[in-house]
Amino acid sequence: RARLDEARRQLIGARADAAVRVPVGNAEFRRYQGRVRVVRQRPPVPRAFAAPWPGGAVWRIPELDGVLRFRRVRGRGLSAARVAAGTIEVRARRGGERLRIDEHRPRRTLKALLRESETAPWERERLPLLHCDGVLAWVPGIGVAAGFRARPGEPGLEPVWEGSRETLLEK
Repeated sequence: RARLDEARRQLIGARADAAVRVPVGNAEFRRYQGRVRVVRQRPPVPRAFAAPWPGGAVWRIPELDGVLRFRRVRGRGLSAARVAAGTIEVRARRGGERLRIDEHRPRRTLKALLRESETAPWERERLPLLHCDGVLAWVPGIGVAAGFRARPGEPGLEPVWEGSRETLLEK
């Protein structure tokens, strides 16, 4: 009861922009954008995490607690030719990544793009950042980098991230 009272005190009393995190048992109370969430506690992802694509349509990535699926499509997603010609790997977020979504606009920081997409900070560390030949090519919830996008009618691979549900309650 004392931990719950403390969680309530911190969640209500903290500044609006404060990153509130109160562990209670195997869960945490968190606040983001005026909402309180109860999330599972999990160990952090190592900053140096990287894994090469084993090939195939289903890629289980236990370190990020999810599955990356590739659907064959036309005219959208990653260019299948570009993927086939390159070395594909998933990396954990390290900081400083940049992505160009629109070929007529400059690259933007991944941090800014994730904030705009309203991805909670604790969810950002578990996103699989797909790299092709060492260049960031796709981010879940953000999209495919302009230089890797399939052209109209071109065979493509559409990545779909299925991360484990960590939010237990949102209010």
